[in-house]
Amino acid sequence: MELPVELRQKYIKLAEELKIDPEKIEEHFTRGGGPGGQKINKTTSCVELFYPPLKINVRYQQHRSQKRNREEAYKLLIIKAD
Repeated sequence: MELPVELRQKYIKLAEELKIDPEKIEEHFTRGGGPGGQKINKTTSCVELFYPPLKINVRYQQHRSQKRNREEAYKLLIIKAD
């Protein structure tokens, strides 16, 4: 299984056990909101993932970096699928 982000081995194994198909995960990047000033409202750092087979929807925007938010969103998606 090849996820589009680098995750710890435990998350990769869990995703394999749950038979999560990375091809079916829908990714959307949106503008953030809330506190954080003007920067957070101008960048598309918020990551939304949807996995249709299990109807799991995840939205993550804790960090300023889109890359880090994307990694955390994938972790959250795997944990929710469990």
